Amino acid sequence: MSTTSPQDLLARALFVAPSGRPREALRRLLPDATRRRLSVSPVGSVGEAVEALAASGDDIDCVICHHEPPLVDGSAAVGAFADAAVPVFAATTLDAAGDALDAGAVDVLPLSDGELVHEVTVNRLDRALDTDAESGGDQTDRERRLVDARDHLRRTLERVSDGFFAITPGWEVTYANSAGAEVLRGIMHVEEGEPLLGENLLAHAPEALESAFYEPFAEAMETQTPVTVEDRYDPVDRWFSVNAYPSESGLSVYFTDVTERKRREQELELKTRALETAPIGMSITDPNQADNPLVYVNERFEEVTGYDAADAVGQNCRFLQGPATDERAVAQLREAVAAHESTTVELRNYTADGDPFWNEVILAPVFDDDGDLRNYTGFQRDVTRRKERERTLGHLVDVTRWFQRVEGREELLASTVDALDDVFGYDRAIVRLHDADEGVLRPAQASERMAPAMASYPAVSDSTGPSGRAFRTGEPVIVDDLDAINDRDYGPARSAMLLPLGDHGTVAVGSPDPESFDREDAALVELLVRTAASAFDRLDRQAEMRRLQQVVDHVDEKAFLLDTDGRFSFATDQLNRYVGVDDLVGVDLGDVVATADAERAAAVAAAVSDDPTDPTRTVETSVDRGDGRRTPVAIELSPVADDVAAGAVAGVLSDISELAETREDLRRERDRFRELFENLPDPVVEVDLSDGAPRIVDANPSFTDVFDTPAASVAGESLNDRIVPSGALDDARRIDRRVVGGDPSPAEVRRTTASGDMDFLFRGIPYTRDGRQHAFAVYTDITEQRERERFLQILNRVLRHNLRNDLNVVMGLGELLAEDLDDPALASAAGVLATKARKATTLSEKAKRIEQVLGARGGTTERVELGWHLRRALDQQRDRFPDAEISVEMPATVPVEVNQDVDVGRALVELAENALEHNDSAEVALHVEVTAPDDPTDQTVIRFSDNGPGIPDTEWAVITGDQEISQLTHASGLGLWLTRWLVDAHNGTLSRVETESDGAVVVLELPTATGESTAR
Repeated sequence: MSTTSPQDLLARALFVAPSGRPREALRRLLPDATRRRLSVSPVGSVGEAVEALAASGDDIDCVICHHEPPLVDGSAAVGAFADAAVPVFAATTLDAAGDALDAGAVDVLPLSDGELVHEVTVNRLDRALDTDAESGGDQTDRERRLVDARDHLRRTLERVSDGFFAITPGWEVTYANSAGAEVLRGIMHVEEGEPLLGENLLAHAPEALESAFYEPFAEAMETQTPVTVEDRYDPVDRWFSVNAYPSESGLSVYFTDVTERKRREQELELKTRALETAPIGMSITDPNQADNPLVYVNERFEEVTGYDAADAVGQNCRFLQGPATDERAVAQLREAVAAHESTTVELRNYTADGDPFWNEVILAPVFDDDGDLRNYTGFQRDVTRRKERERTLGHLVDVTRWFQRVEGREELLASTVDALDDVFGYDRAIVRLHDADEGVLRPAQASERMAPAMASYPAVSDSTGPSGRAFRTGEPVIVDDLDAINDRDYGPARSAMLLPLGDHGTVAVGSPDPESFDREDAALVELLVRTAASAFDRLDRQAEMRRLQQVVDHVDEKAFLLDTDGRFSFATDQLNRYVGVDDLVGVDLGDVVATADAERAAAVAAAVSDDPTDPTRTVETSVDRGDGRRTPVAIELSPVADDVAAGAVAGVLSDISELAETREDLRRERDRFRELFENLPDPVVEVDLSDGAPRIVDANPSFTDVFDTPAASVAGESLNDRIVPSGALDDARRIDRRVVGGDPSPAEVRRTTASGDMDFLFRGIPYTRDGRQHAFAVYTDITEQRERERFLQILNRVLRHNLRNDLNVVMGLGELLAEDLDDPALASAAGVLATKARKATTLSEKAKRIEQVLGARGGTTERVELGWHLRRALDQQRDRFPDAEISVEMPATVPVEVNQDVDVGRALVELAENALEHNDSAEVALHVEVTAPDDPTDQTVIRFSDNGPGIPDTEWAVITGDQEISQLTHASGLGLWLTRWLVDAHNGTLSRVETESDGAVVVLELPTATGESTAR
């Protein structure tokens, strides 16, 4: 209780602080001047106040209740004393004064900046207490009011929710309000309805002797000193805040169940510890105060900013800003605060020492249960390292882009050391390139700081030392102390970081201080060096591509390269033009070929890429030419050497339009051949002649029928064993050898059929398939023809023999009669008879020659000099027709290719004789003109021109085959027939030329011989 001098005392007040911390509240609220005018007894709850007021007698003049919502709600306390015998005041703010007066306060004592206003407080207390004194100042009235007050207090005790009970010095319960009785029954194990008053508390609850409340209660009754205890009562697992007031009659106990509050306090303590020890800066501002100041910061906030909590609390967060703070981030925070919304920003702040740092701020509003804004919480995290890393990575991206544009190795070397300085600030760097022949890493480029001493830097081993180890392992090497290596003089460098530049060499970064580099430094620098290595690889590939392009430019090929994803990385102009695009680079192979073949083509390319040892593979498909045409193509794919581009595939596209057409033609021909093969009336068998003897492969139905040899059942058997009579095997083998040698000449053979031995015209057609010798054997049945020929041959010889003998007799008799007859008419008739007999004999001789010519057709040819034969034939005609004018015009030499078994001169004789013998002109003339061709493949032309009537059209039509032979239409003599068959035997042609004037022209054409003639 506060004290003051009696002459200055204004009033004796009971101060009620519902917050539970009355003394702390009293010190904060009561100015020193006011405290000197009041005698104040602070209590922390309504129950304590009721008990204190009841025990005070006349010592309390008024009650002052603290009411400062929302932190402290004293309206319930004001209401509890509204009917008390002493006046009740509310210490409150002006905006909460109405609630306090409504609750029953006689007046309000205003708070300003958290303190009572001294003058107002003194005046209002003085006025209210004077009024109270005037209305009832006598002793009787005071006693009455005291009794009424005590009754009121008892009623008040029943109304309050806190517990209250009284015990005697012997621990017997003498009174308990309803709240107190409920708790006591639980503690004392007294059932509802059983008497409680008069019962001994310790007898019913001996465990209370071990509680934290027993000794303070006993001490209070012994010393007659009030006590306050707050502790947990284990038997009921509850926390109680207890105020005990002793008197001679015992102890008055006021208690409040603070279990929920203690739980909240423990949670709050836990949260407070979490806030204080959190690894992230945390702060709380009060937007209800002017300028939204900080009201709390944790330890991490102090560590990050360098400001103590005492320096930070009370300031707006903007004190952390500085020259480099981004106003856009500040505006974002300001807008979030104004809108009561959360936000996250990254901005440049400054520590207490003025050092800039990057601060990631997460701001979130906090609302109470009514939705009113109470605070803002902020979370601060120093992200300077991350921002610096992002900046570094951003520079690395720029460097990567630049490296991809560099066109030469020297420029790339310089760019690499420049980037180490620009991005990381490493101004001591050197690039060494690998010399595979010497097994060393030679200095190639140094940073500007080290360039003057470039010549003194040695080449180092590619397998030993820090540089060699980095190159060999492909991993960064960090040397904390170069002096500890002692392999060579490193100059002023004390520590170093060495990184592999792929297969090209190494990059070394030095520092004059030891232990200057760590793994994180190496990881970031390694990104740059790897990018540089990729750029070196690109330059090597470009150089290789240029060499390849030079080769390709000299070859008219549609060539290309595919990367490991099956996309074009290079294509010749020829290929681009062929498919109708500007550039195929970047296009997928599957998008170029036919859709149906896309997956197959991609699979083949992937297989070649995956296995560089795989041989060349070919894909046949079609491509769109860009103008709607789709052309068949063949794509040959081959693996590319590893040192050019691992996994890449080289290809050549070829137009196979003609091949496709040829294949289609072959297919059609094959189908037609199969149709012909199956339906040919002549027997045909396909044989395999690889071992010299014909073995059956296939046969057509005619062969099967004639020879009773199903192809399926005899495939692989010897043809000769199946169809050649035993006596004809030697001739069959001779024919086989001739066919194997490529001679397709026909031969007449005798073969065994299902009907017996028969005569056939055999034609062997040799061919090669899959490296093996095959042939088709065609058998034309000539059995009946041979029989007719034999019959005609016999008949011809018999008739010719008999006819010649008879005509000789007739000719001889005619000549005798012509000589012996005196009658001129008879003698003339006998002469005619002899002449006709002589002509008939000539016909017989011509028929014999015709038979010889027909038998010699198809024989072997030879080269002869036609001029000799022509002159000889014409000389004979000059002897026979001395009056005729016979002339010839021909080159000095006339080589022709003729049948060696047939006299070519006989044809010349017949043509000359025909022109002269049937010429009835007064002056018979014959001119022969020979024309040798310029091209030896053309025919040699012999023209017979006479001035006679020529050959009748009907006879010529019969000779050429344009008209059938009949009794009415047939050639009158055998001369023209002999001539025609002679010409056929020599593979020549015979034609007649129509002329406008009288006379006839017959043209004979014979094959021209190459080289010199070998015969006449």
